[in-house]
Amino acid sequence: MLAPLLLLAATQIPGYANDTVLPHHTPRDCNCSAWADAAGQNATFVASLWSSAASLRRAGAACAFPANAVTPLPNASSAHLTGDGWCLCDGAGRWTWCNPPAVAPSQINLLVINATAVGVSFVTADEGRTAGAAAVVELRAVNASAVATVSGFSTRYTDPANNNNDRGKRHLSYHHVILAGLRERTEYEYRVRSGAAGSAAGGWSAWKRFRSLYSDGVTRLAMYGDMGVFPATEQLPKGFCADRTRLCGPTAARNNIGNLIDDVAAGRIDWVVHSGDHAYEFEENDRNVVVKGSRGDGYMDSYEALLAHAPWAPGFGNHEYLRGDKANRLLNITAGLVAGMRSADSNSKSPPKLPMTAQWYSVNIGVLHLVHLDFSPYWCNVRSGCSLVAAFAAAADPLRYHRSSPNAAATRATAGSRSGGLRVHGAISKATAAPSSLGRGWTCRA
Repeated sequence: MLAPLLLLAATQIPGYANDTVLPHHTPRDCNCSAWADAAGQNATFVASLWSSAASLRRAGAACAFPANAVTPLPNASSAHLTGDGWCLCDGAGRWTWCNPPAVAPSQINLLVINATAVGVSFVTADEGRTAGAAAVVELRAVNASAVATVSGFSTRYTDPANNNNDRGKRHLSYHHVILAGLRERTEYEYRVRSGAAGSAAGGWSAWKRFRSLYSDGVTRLAMYGDMGVFPATEQLPKGFCADRTRLCGPTAARNNIGNLIDDVAAGRIDWVVHSGDHAYEFEENDRNVVVKGSRGDGYMDSYEALLAHAPWAPGFGNHEYLRGDKANRLLNITAGLVAGMRSADSNSKSPPKLPMTAQWYSVNIGVLHLVHLDFSPYWCNVRSGCSLVAAFAAAADPLRYHRSSPNAAATRATAGSRSGGLRVHGAISKATAAPSSLGRGWTCRA
């Protein structure tokens, strides 16, 4: 029998986005100038694009997403609606979008596998040349001298065709490494690189820190969904210039990543759950404009500031199917999650009787049993999704599921009767539409 969950307290604070600096990204058609070098009235204006003066100084001449200007300034030189960061052009009085790096790792994120394992996922935008190579992670406990080297695998992602019939179809290499056998509730440091040999070999990322998860005790997490980074174009009719081919910006980010980063640093949460509808969408080709997945790149690069340090359990929504992508982008991001869970199941005395995919899976962290079920009607008769979900739902125990509509919520969480508390950070919804409030300190006890 499930123990009751009691809502003890809740307060509201504004949601806010973080400044994202992208030092390895490359400008598309000019050399970047230092953000802090803008002169006269422009200096005040450029400073207003950033949430903090420290971020402005740290950015140097790098590509970036200032929190108050994820889409850039007036006098746009490109019809692209979104890019993966942008910068001011040196001496040109204009700006340019940026591209993700071909060699350096980007979009680094940790994925929840179980209490003693996480997956590491990252990207190299090298047209898929390193997709067949091993990925590499170096791992060490904080303040320890011993470094473990762990190898993984890589997959190749292809942007879908778009309304402009772009046959170039950009390719990305997704790299996946499973870090298993972690000590619970322990601080670790890690760095990543693609494992390709020769000139295609990538350099190491910076060292990043995270705290491993746990099998019991107080359980702290954030749960939310429908979060992107860029404002939705249909919600910004006044944000377009007269010819409607370019934004007259700047426009601010729409997410709560800054709040989540603060909560990880303060120890209020240890991991996060995004229940689906990412980025709106990973692939964007609105108004027949070719952007080759830049919207998804920008989303994951902005998210890295959180997800490289706190594992996430991503779910699927209907938006992952749209723009011709059919969820392939998120399936590549979560390939290590699936491989890690299947590896753990194969070593279990009681492996699951039902197939597990990134669309339908469950995890046990602390006192929480989390089940992700994707009920998007798009999947019916595409991947036998409806029958599989029905079987999964019927078999899940102690989950009790009643399907009220084809679009029922995809995430259900239940708490077991083990000792300890469950602390669920308040959820937000439709964060792409406007800055949202985030529930603070929703404390629940099992």
